[in-house]
Amino acid sequence: MALALMLIPVGAWGIFALGDTPLSGVRVAGIALPDDRPVGRFIEEKARDWADEKVVIEAGYYRWTMSREELGTTRPIGDVVDRVMSLGRSANPISNLSDMLASRRGRLEVPWRAKVDAARLQTVVDRIREQVERLPVAGTVGIDGTKIEGQHGERLDGVSARARLKAGLRQGRRSIRLQTHVTSPPPPQEYDRTATSATRLFTAQETFYALQSSGRRTNIELAAKFLDGQKMMPGATLSFNEIVGERSAERGFGPAKELRNREVVDGIGGGVCQTAATLHGAAFNGGLAIPEHRPHSRLNRFRYIDLGLDAMVSWPNKDLKIRNTYPFPIVIKTQYGPRKLPDGGTRGVLRVELWGAGKPYHVEVEVTEGAPIPPGERHRDEPELPLGITRVAQDPQPGVVLTRTRTIVTPVGRTPEVTQLRYPPVDRIILVGTAG
Repeated sequence: MALALMLIPVGAWGIFALGDTPLSGVRVAGIALPDDRPVGRFIEEKARDWADEKVVIEAGYYRWTMSREELGTTRPIGDVVDRVMSLGRSANPISNLSDMLASRRGRLEVPWRAKVDAARLQTVVDRIREQVERLPVAGTVGIDGTKIEGQHGERLDGVSARARLKAGLRQGRRSIRLQTHVTSPPPPQEYDRTATSATRLFTAQETFYALQSSGRRTNIELAAKFLDGQKMMPGATLSFNEIVGERSAERGFGPAKELRNREVVDGIGGGVCQTAATLHGAAFNGGLAIPEHRPHSRLNRFRYIDLGLDAMVSWPNKDLKIRNTYPFPIVIKTQYGPRKLPDGGTRGVLRVELWGAGKPYHVEVEVTEGAPIPPGERHRDEPELPLGITRVAQDPQPGVVLTRTRTIVTPVGRTPEVTQLRYPPVDRIILVGTAG
């Protein structure tokens, strides 16, 4: 009888050893293996899901969210599949019997260790250091006599950061904090107002425009020419209208389509708003103050700049103003003209650069949309159309309110700025003939 009982598990093992399925009840890194799916395919799917999971990295007040794959971390598939399939199939009968009994109790766990690519991890550390590290800069007195705060310095120990990241990724952590060292700025000093050094590219914004639209191209490039070389001293405010001036034919501006009262009309200076928006994008992403800014009177998602960064200007009373909040001068440089694109085509490119003597603060931007605002319908008499004949002059478009949050990150804190941008709905306009 005892011999028969011993032969039962031995016989079961013999049948299992000849099969191509794992022991039932095996778990891999806490994940139960299914009984109805191939092990290799299931492990591959779980490895992909694990690599896609996001990890939050914090260094000082900076935050990044990256996938484990972006961080150079993977879970090898072949090794763990081989280990699972070898359970209960060794040359040691006692070990095989032990594995079978443990699996039936649900106590057979196979570890699944992460593998970290050292080269890719170093690339991530280098990117983090590039954003975080800065030298301290002394404060100064602004052009209007106000005090401009200095910039704290910050440093990241690359060796320690790499070790912390590697350990956290191997442990499968979803959040990893890196330590930074912050230094105070030197004592305030009065800035030399004759200084012209702007040796560092602070921030830049590019937009595209059609070369065949001669009037619009002329206006974009002429406005950019006026901006080129303009200098903002610490505390100074730049007025776009003051620099670019009146948009008139006498000053070289050409005819082009423009938005006016939520309608596309013919005018002089159409396209200048794109130059203003490009400057606005550079200043906004560079952390400068924007004391005056207006969005357009309609939302167009397929234009030249990211959502919420467009700027509407009109001579003389609708302006874009930018204030230099940094303790050193900032110089505007513009480039414009044709550029060959990767797809083989050629388009006009406007590039606005801001140059300074220090490093800009890091800026995080989030834009959320509210519920659509339904458009209406308007009828307008048209003496050029026969009596009773109608024609749609403008298609409707819903309006929307965008909530734009810009967070300026410094070595000593995070400062969020929340702005609501309202784009009114565009009514359907129907022309009604009145010619008798």
